[in-house]
Formats: sequence, structure tokens, C-alpha cells
Amino acid sequence: VRADETTPNFRSIHISGVVCESADRAIRIEGLPELPTESIRIADSSFRARTGLQATHVDGLWFDRVDLQV
Repeated sequence: VRADETTPNFRSIHISGVVCESADRAIRIEGLPELPTESIRIADSSFRARTGLQATHVDGLWFDRVDLQV
């Protein structure tokens, strides 16, 4: 599969101030094989979940002051 003008492009996403309690999965980021999600920054957040992070087809993932407890 090749990316074209109809392929969604997700990039330069900044998420902050999230408080997550008792979730099944703390974070899941899933890009496309033909067009990975780019430049995701998660900051000033805390996550408590049964399982942690799942990220596929992601190019550039940064955490700044993130507390992740599984």
C-alpha cells in the first residue's frame, strides 16, 4: 500500500495535562505502515493502567515529565 493525497497524515501532536487512572492500557498510538505518525510529544501527564505503552508505525515519540505506572 502506498500513501497518496487521501492518506491521513498525523504529525506534530502535543498532548499535556492528562491524568489517567485505572485504564486497561495507558497509551496506544498506531500510525499507518505507509505513512507513520510523526513527532508525538506527551508532557506533564500521569498514567496508571493495567498495561503500558503500545506504539506502532510512529516516528518520533517524546515524553517530558510523564509518570507511567503499570
